[in-house]
Amino acid sequence: MKLKLILISSTLLLMNVPANAGDSVAAATSSDTDTGIKTYHPIKGKTAPSAKLTIPPPAIETTPGNTNASIPAVGRPEAVKTTLESTASVVGEGTCSSVNNHVQRFVSYLEIKPGMDTAPLTMHIKNEGFAWFRLLIANQVVATEKSLKNKAEGELDLTGNVQAGTNQLVVQAGGPIGAKLEWRVTTPAVAKVDKVSPDELVLGDEFKIKGKNFNKETGKNQVLINNKTAQVTKASANELTAKVPTDAPVGDDKLSVKVNGVESNKVKIKVRGIPELSGANLQGVPPGQSLTIYGKNFSKNLTENQVYFGDTPAQVVSGSDTQLTVIVPFIPWTAGHTPSAIRVQVGKIMSKNTTSVQVGPQMFTDPGLSTPSQDVPSFSPQDLPRSNY
Repeated sequence: MKLKLILISSTLLLMNVPANAGDSVAAATSSDTDTGIKTYHPIKGKTAPSAKLTIPPPAIETTPGNTNASIPAVGRPEAVKTTLESTASVVGEGTCSSVNNHVQRFVSYLEIKPGMDTAPLTMHIKNEGFAWFRLLIANQVVATEKSLKNKAEGELDLTGNVQAGTNQLVVQAGGPIGAKLEWRVTTPAVAKVDKVSPDELVLGDEFKIKGKNFNKETGKNQVLINNKTAQVTKASANELTAKVPTDAPVGDDKLSVKVNGVESNKVKIKVRGIPELSGANLQGVPPGQSLTIYGKNFSKNLTENQVYFGDTPAQVVSGSDTQLTVIVPFIPWTAGHTPSAIRVQVGKIMSKNTTSVQVGPQMFTDPGLSTPSQDVPSFSPQDLPRSNY
């Protein structure tokens, strides 16, 4: 009877299944001052995070027990990738070190950011001295010493097998004092945005993003402008071509690139709509007076708006994204009273059209055009030589 209980207890420990299926297990950490490595102890009453792993557990290959026996030498691994740090981003890592000659259990956690659960994930495992080990995620065995195929190091594809959030990782192992097992989970290097050109984007126009670690397949790159998705039309490892979404916010925005669900750094950009003029509040006006120009896609930042009467700039004194009030400049006055074409430039973007206003020193209110509530100023040629009109 005692022998059966011992066998049952050993089997439960190996499978990481609580003796009472109703008990939930979490872990509290304590620091080992001699080794500097955290060890973990089970605590009842807390629910461990769950994951949706589909990797089937391997068959039981080694019976845990006292490991005083000598450990057979492990063959040297094949050459390890030396470009890991430059080609991949570390998602999580940990080290388990044996502090005695008995079966030991180590608990740590793998944090997966939202979106990264669908990204390519690779687990790198390195075993130095453990005679056997079981590595479990969310209580499912994903690797053993047999997974390394008689080598000291190996890799495991975890893509799609961990959930966003916290995933509990447990290592059960047996080996002499000083035996060590290291694990590391990586994903392809995170994309980095270096430059966006042009530096002022126009709604609906194409632009380029220069950087690194982009995906060569257009559909696997997602360009975001303040959470609005821009259509990617061309892609290479170092450059993307995309179109500004027509519903992107106009003004100061931030741009980032998601590759395999992992977001890059964010860079500041400006998005413009092409300024368009619809008219002014006066048909004619003398220099030095105020004039309000109506339209759309002006900048709320007044210093970014430039108004020109022909080629002569006017001072902008107030406004919004739909109207600007300016002081009419002194411009060369012509005998033919040719209306001045008004243009508005926002940042580096010139308006797609103009609106015309007559500017002259002699103005009066034409009673025939006025209403009780509004006078319409007109240009008066009364002081001009007769030959001019």
